[in-house]
Amino acid sequence: MLLAPNGKQSNLTKEQYKLVRTPQFKAWFGDWENDPQNASKVVDANGEPMVVYHGTDRKFTKFNKSLIGSASGEENKLNGFYFTSDYDTAKFYAEYYDEQKNYIMSCFLNLRKPIIKSKENPLGIFSLIENAFENNNDGVIIKSVIDSGRKSNQIIAFESNQIKLASGENTTFDANNDDIRYAKGGRTIAQTPAPKKDRIYGSKVNKVGSASSEKSAKSIVLSKKIIDSLKDKLLVFKKKHPSKTNITIDDLKAVYRRGLGAYSSSHRPTISGGVPNTRNAWAMARVNKFLLKAGGTKVKKAYVQDDDLMEYGGEVAPFNTKTIVSSQSDFQNSFKITLLTKNDDVIGTFAYYIDNEDYTPHHSVEVNPKYRGLGFGKELLLKAIKVANDYELGFSSDSSMTLDQKRVYDSLERDGLISGYLGTFSLTDKGEDYLMENELDMYAKGGKVVVDEKEMLKFKKIGISDVYEIEAIKDIGLQGFNFDKQTILDVINKRFNSLLVGYDDYLVDEDSEAITRAIQNDIDARKEQGDSLENIKMFESYLTNDAQRQRYLDSYRNTQQSTILEWVNYLKQSEYDEAFKYLMLKSVLEYNYDFKTNKLIERTNKTLRNFTNFDAGTLSEIYAQNSKYLLKDYVELQVKNVDAIIKSKNLVKESKDGYWIKFDGGSEVSQEQRQKNAKELSQLVQNTYWCTKTNAKSQLDDGDFYVYVTKSDKELLPRIAIRMEGDRVGEVRGNKSSSQD
Repeated sequence: MLLAPNGKQSNLTKEQYKLVRTPQFKAWFGDWENDPQNASKVVDANGEPMVVYHGTDRKFTKFNKSLIGSASGEENKLNGFYFTSDYDTAKFYAEYYDEQKNYIMSCFLNLRKPIIKSKENPLGIFSLIENAFENNNDGVIIKSVIDSGRKSNQIIAFESNQIKLASGENTTFDANNDDIRYAKGGRTIAQTPAPKKDRIYGSKVNKVGSASSEKSAKSIVLSKKIIDSLKDKLLVFKKKHPSKTNITIDDLKAVYRRGLGAYSSSHRPTISGGVPNTRNAWAMARVNKFLLKAGGTKVKKAYVQDDDLMEYGGEVAPFNTKTIVSSQSDFQNSFKITLLTKNDDVIGTFAYYIDNEDYTPHHSVEVNPKYRGLGFGKELLLKAIKVANDYELGFSSDSSMTLDQKRVYDSLERDGLISGYLGTFSLTDKGEDYLMENELDMYAKGGKVVVDEKEMLKFKKIGISDVYEIEAIKDIGLQGFNFDKQTILDVINKRFNSLLVGYDDYLVDEDSEAITRAIQNDIDARKEQGDSLENIKMFESYLTNDAQRQRYLDSYRNTQQSTILEWVNYLKQSEYDEAFKYLMLKSVLEYNYDFKTNKLIERTNKTLRNFTNFDAGTLSEIYAQNSKYLLKDYVELQVKNVDAIIKSKNLVKESKDGYWIKFDGGSEVSQEQRQKNAKELSQLVQNTYWCTKTNAKSQLDDGDFYVYVTKSDKELLPRIAIRMEGDRVGEVRGNKSSSQD
């Protein structure tokens, strides 16, 4: 019998038991026997390294960050690799991804400084991962998770080099190697050779050619201080560009090594800002330039030497673009595509036409100078081929195209997004799915439903004709799922339940300038009301007192939670189709629709504005109308109902410009009536800034509520709100207007 250090029977196999006690393993994992405080925290109840499991639908030897979520189809915002302590849980997910081809990987994990929490549900862990990144933790361990009906520990690693196979056959381990098999398991991008132009010069420390091959590049050892600095830079970059999951610490190591290889006494690139022109300073400057370009900042056109380390050679941000297609004469022989940002800034155009005389194809690509070098030619070409395919045009390559354009074709074909035969190109299924997943105007933003005829035909083949179901799976993404009706409906149901459980990830939880402005507004309002100097000073202290600011923020968070729980609790038990419920709830969680500006306002964890108020009757109406823009139609319908609300309330006073309306509150009014009045009050003031801090129900608990409403262009606008506390005025708020009297 194999015994663990605590005298109990070991959970490890004979091979694993022997392996974890070798010097090579402990050099990677840490000396878990003699110095557990400085070793990995992924250990079992006996204190021995714990074997954990990862379910997947493919075999591989490196965990690639750019592929995070490729099996589940989930977004890459959960930036980590997931493992479970329970074999059957991993098996469940592996079979879920692919019933026929699935694999269970047994691994050891090296997490020296993880966040360790206990949580009963595996969903809603965005904040844990964000906290881990912010505090320089190297992973997350969640104990006693109920997942797929079983209790287990869930572990998230952030880097591939934290993961090694627990097969028992390994004999060497290398913390600098991302290969999960062994130290010599394969070359990593961190040891990539420098481009040829960077191998010309050497120095006393860095001889000529020291970065010219994998072996020589690997010999340039980066200190812990440098690696920590690179990790800090990556953390800042990830927070600023959360969608850029393809940039990894290995990329930054590679750029840094290339910088070291390029520097010499005879080649001293200028460094701005008065930084000493040293070898390390130049290498770090190169990393800074790499991150600027990867984040979409315009850099010198000549800076392309590290483009091979970033997808598309920069941040393409396909999720933030939309397309306009127009015809120059007719779709029989020509069309033009204009690619726009979400703010309607022109990125570039793609024109295609067939010569009427010799029937040869011609096309031209024009990219706005400020977007050049960011790979939009690829995006334009892919959409152009789609348009040509949709209108049954034989999209052919142009014999006069430039070498750069030829590379774009080759890249699309290599990635399997297009296929070519005798010079004629068409989109593959993978290319169709890519556009379906990545185009802004094909997404369910704010519950917008955009399903074209071709998509209807595609989904009808598997028995799906409901536009909400089609839009929902487009929003979730098809990648990694079987294309059949039951799988798609199951995925929608699972994602809807994820929103129900994880709604608190969408609540305000970060201090910001918005909190400062809100506190200042409170101070100004109290001064105008003639509040006591003591109260005013108390509110002024909120500006600088962290604990008070947190309590102030919590008041907004509690209001948001109260509002969103109305949605969650109702949708959880309602009989609407799951796809409709998913689209509606996701829209409410992620956006507000601003009626006055006719725009969707994206919510973040700094948003103080309340969620859209829930009303079952309004929801029923937009469902019955088969709304194609759920959030917009919902809010507009609520605004239309304001007139009916005003007519049903007590008009305290009426002038030529507006009305004073009273909403009964206080202990003398029944709980049921206060609930009804609160819902109507919420609908009336939902587009004002002063409806956010506390919910309407709590406003009416202490007394009546008066609202002054004016009419402008047939639109009723709340201008002044007075909250009573018994017979005393508790608070006055207002929106400026010349019509107030």
